[in-house]
Amino acid sequence: MSGGDRAALATLYERHGGLILVYLIGRLGDRDLSEEVLQDVMLAAWRAAGAFRAESKVLTWLLTIAHNRAINARRRKRVEHSEFNPGFIDARMNPDRTDRSTDSIDIRKAVRRLPEDQRAALELVFFHGLSINETAEVLNAAAGTIKSRLHRAKAMLREQLDFEVESND
Repeated sequence: MSGGDRAALATLYERHGGLILVYLIGRLGDRDLSEEVLQDVMLAAWRAAGAFRAESKVLTWLLTIAHNRAINARRRKRVEHSEFNPGFIDARMNPDRTDRSTDSIDIRKAVRRLPEDQRAALELVFFHGLSINETAEVLNAAAGTIKSRLHRAKAMLREQLDFEVESND
């Protein structure tokens, strides 16, 4: 990837644009705004490509830019943070799984109830496949903090899902 190379920009979009868009929709809850921010992220990356030191993966670098741009977009547009929608990711990753039984436990609801910091860490690790250190870089937090957030998120999900199972029995 090289600053100013249009072919590199096209490759960047092809490889990472979809995942970045999914991340932004999860953060902003508005597809149009997310697409706008994605354009901003990719343009910023294209302009700064020469300064990329490859100390992290390109996806981690892009997600860091996207995370910061999403924060700015929410401030600028005063967008209420929409709840994370794992169903959107499920549909993108496996379109055949979009039809869900109304009798099944709704994990999406449980994830939506998580605090923002826990939900963001969970999303980056489990839906985007980032490591603890990469997630810490994106969220500008210590690796230990990310581990704690994941531990608390999993405990809350377990508690919520256990309650939901008991309620459905």
